[in-house]
Amino acid sequence: MVNLKMSSESFVFVLMPFEDKLTQIYERFIKVPLETKGYLVKRADNLYKSTPILEDIVWSIEEAEFLIAELTGKNPNVYYELGIAHEKKKTVFLISQNIEDVTFDLKHRRTIIYEDSPRGYEELADGIIKFTDNYINEIKDEDLITEPTEDTLDKNTIGLRKIIEEIKEYGKSRISDIVTSIDFKVLLRITHMIYKELTLIEDWKELEQNSILFDFLHYSINLREEQREKQILLTILMNKIKQKKIYGFERLYDKFIQYLEDKSLKLFITENFLDDLILIYAESSSYQDANITSNILYNLRTELKPRHLLNIADAYINNSQIKDSFKGSGHVKRILRPNFNALPTKTKKELKKLGF
Repeated sequence: MVNLKMSSESFVFVLMPFEDKLTQIYERFIKVPLETKGYLVKRADNLYKSTPILEDIVWSIEEAEFLIAELTGKNPNVYYELGIAHEKKKTVFLISQNIEDVTFDLKHRRTIIYEDSPRGYEELADGIIKFTDNYINEIKDEDLITEPTEDTLDKNTIGLRKIIEEIKEYGKSRISDIVTSIDFKVLLRITHMIYKELTLIEDWKELEQNSILFDFLHYSINLREEQREKQILLTILMNKIKQKKIYGFERLYDKFIQYLEDKSLKLFITENFLDDLILIYAESSSYQDANITSNILYNLRTELKPRHLLNIADAYINNSQIKDSFKGSGHVKRILRPNFNALPTKTKKELKKLGF
């Protein structure tokens, strides 16, 4: 096995075809930006002078802090290696010159679609820098975002449990005092305990009885003053939404529209969770769900890129809950109609059949 003498804390592995033009893009607009951030950047042809064996590629995927996958051309080797990275739960950032080269199951992932032009290459480099900055912030906040284990809980848990019972008893009048006055790490402990309690809900009656706890989670994001604290709480919320382990988890985003009133928070959501929100919309399981999620996207319509619009259109075509929801359908039409001509011909034909 190859020995690169590298630290996994600073190693980025790039999955891509070895075509001359893509190699030039890699050297100038992928490798250089990452090296300016202190990363050691390699791709498979850097491992050996001859063709690298699969064992070395797998080892490099395991050792890398994160990976970048160039999907332009739908290279089968890249997709195979991407599958290995997925199995090993590695962080992968996707790039491509063509949205059609990104398979449907990957379209919700963080992706830069860049033009095959000097301007497009510069935007690619800027996007990679932005991704690494966001990734570093996520790592810094990981200990705060991750739910504490039983080993980390101490006698203070009893006091925190009393606070949760006060929230249930006194409702919103107590929430404001708690959210704005306690230390942020204490608030995080309470937040994690509430999420754990919500996973125990089994039916609609219990959901209604604990509705104030959902309110607490939303007010925590809205009422904290520090933007970074808001971002950490929102990241925890999004993680719980994606896990879908809470009965009635839709309540975790039914007040999401309020977060978009904060310009800084809206920017954070756009840069980090727009793809996730589109996937949640695409998986709408009721008319009400379709209404809520499509309204969120409507309020983010100025941030949507062509690939986002295509995903929204595909979900509308394929999900009857969205298509048959009066309000949800209306939101989608207001999103797509100004951009209708930019959609692929096949998609436009399908939409016209549905009355667009």
